[in-house]
Amino acid sequence: MTVVLLPVVLFLLFRAWQHLPGQARSGPDTPAATPPATAQAAPPDRTVRAATTARAPLPPADAPITDIATSLQARADAGDSLAACRLGMELLRCQQVPDEFAEHHFQELERQEKHHRDEGDTQRAERIAAGRRAQRDLLAACRGIPQATRDRAHHYLRLAALAGEPDAQLRYASGESLGLMGRFDRLTSPEVDAWRREAPALLARALAAGRPEAVQLLAEAYRPGDEATTTIVGWVIPNDPVQAHAYSLLQRQLSGGISPPGQRPAAGLDDAGRARAQALAEDLRQRHFDGVVVDPERVVLGLPPLTDPFALSKHAAVADRFCQSDAAGDAP
Repeated sequence: MTVVLLPVVLFLLFRAWQHLPGQARSGPDTPAATPPATAQAAPPDRTVRAATTARAPLPPADAPITDIATSLQARADAGDSLAACRLGMELLRCQQVPDEFAEHHFQELERQEKHHRDEGDTQRAERIAAGRRAQRDLLAACRGIPQATRDRAHHYLRLAALAGEPDAQLRYASGESLGLMGRFDRLTSPEVDAWRREAPALLARALAAGRPEAVQLLAEAYRPGDEATTTIVGWVIPNDPVQAHAYSLLQRQLSGGISPPGQRPAAGLDDAGRARAQALAEDLRQRHFDGVVVDPERVVLGLPPLTDPFALSKHAAVADRFCQSDAAGDAP
């Protein structure tokens, strides 16, 4: 799916969501819900517990999914939330590299690589080539995973999220694993209904754990009106321009003054509203990020794409950052 079409599909899905009974997103005049920073956490899943003792290390970050899926699945099914997190992430990667677009996609990457080489930009051409090779390797590995196993990505991410793994909480709350692109029938599925109830509180947990990606998700989710449709979690978080501006200010504070792409000044806020947003941003910073050194990229860009060729060219480094939390099981 092209970058141009993605916002259009999200908008159409959002409009369909609005017309479902009891699912409409709150409008700009709706009183704000409890801020995620203080929202009541979702109850943990009673069928899975994060291990309370020292857990076995995860497989190497660059291990092919075909080599590790069986062992990770056994650990996850036995209650290891860290393994469930890693398995959910890897299976989600596989869901996002469908065979049907592969060759056209790789041809486009080859065209880009040649263009940059012809222009003398060897460094960028090499990055594209490395990403293309990594994406081909991922596609080949994922073809060895049964479709029934791939389809459980959302299941394992949810288990890990409810057990307290911040990486899984972020990815689950984002709605990325719901598989909604072009699937209007899934809007009424039990998985989406559970996500609707759980996502805001799980995002609050990730924020409380000091995860900068949560700031980016909340800054987008609180945007007034249809602006929030760029992120699926914005469907279930009420409009609140004060909160939206507060999280945007927090992004700039944590990133050293970098303005996120496409961010606009708070529209429709009077001086009092701007003052409330400034105070909230400072309160959030002190509560969740005081003394914490934050990677600007994580707070500005949010969750890294799982199948972007540039990210995949650094797959080991990206995967090393996933599912390494020591906080599993600490959430109430």
